[in-house]
Amino acid sequence: MTTTRNRTGRRAATGATKRAPAVVDSPATAVPEELLINAAKQITIRCGESSITLTAAGKIILRGKYIVSRSSGVQRIKGGSVQIN
Repeated sequence: MTTTRNRTGRRAATGATKRAPAVVDSPATAVPEELLINAAKQITIRCGESSITLTAAGKIILRGKYIVSRSSGVQRIKGGSVQIN
């Protein structure tokens, strides 16, 4: 993985390398209350054939063979128009 400096002068990772998964459930591992990932144009999280893409224009794209949405309370779908199938 290579690093570059972003507009604020902080180092930012570019490229991809294979690494062992990070352990986040260990009591010795500090887990932040909030994680902010910032990009000027687009952020995509990919795993196999699934992905979540966030764009600067406000679009959120979920892709996958099977998508589940669960709620223990009311689940609302709101939009200028809602299209199902």
